[in-house]
Amino acid sequence: MISHLARIHTSLRAFGLPGLDVVLYDDDKISQSNVGRQRFRPGEVGQYKAISRVHSINVGFGLNWRARPQRYRGQWESGQLRPYDMLITCVDTARARWEIFEAAIDDRDGVPVYWLDLGNESHTGQAHIGNFPGVPVPGGRMETVVERFPADYDGSMPESSTASCSLAEALLAQDICINDAVALEGFKMLWRLLYKREIEWQCHWVNVLDDSVTRDPIRFAAKVPAVPLLTSTGVAA
Repeated sequence: MISHLARIHTSLRAFGLPGLDVVLYDDDKISQSNVGRQRFRPGEVGQYKAISRVHSINVGFGLNWRARPQRYRGQWESGQLRPYDMLITCVDTARARWEIFEAAIDDRDGVPVYWLDLGNESHTGQAHIGNFPGVPVPGGRMETVVERFPADYDGSMPESSTASCSLAEALLAQDICINDAVALEGFKMLWRLLYKREIEWQCHWVNVLDDSVTRDPIRFAAKVPAVPLLTSTGVAA
């Protein structure tokens, strides 16, 4: 996803529009099972994922994005000068999403306006965008992923976050195409939002077994006053 963000930044700048200011959070380190399935090289095994990816993007695109090799617990901990306008999550479990949701809405430096969540199972996944509660947005607040699918967050549905020790084991648990397929849908949603200034669909569903993408219409949570759309972005992986 962060590679897509670099493409969006460069394209926005080409049109004379503000680019993105990105901070990437991830406390995980690169393992052998990540090499090949994700965009990591053998020589990077043992390094923090956040530092590796941000360094690569900064060198390749001449940017000054930042990496935080830690879990996202609200932007105030990172000492940023201004609040994020968008939070993008690419995490493994419903519990992680709920903890991030709580951290964001409790943030004393300001709640992010938009939340773009990317998630997947072995062969299916979704890109879902919403607005955090308490934030005024144009036309009305879209439901967040935790509001849209409450059964996933009430503790009644078991989930697995077992780590894979080898690439072969990881590929048996998760199709090699699914991460890229979900990230592509998130990329398309975000580009339309930042360049066209509109959202047509709120959730994109991906299935790599039958190579299908289906889309859900927008579901509003409440009518609220409008605010300008900004472009500072926080990413939690």
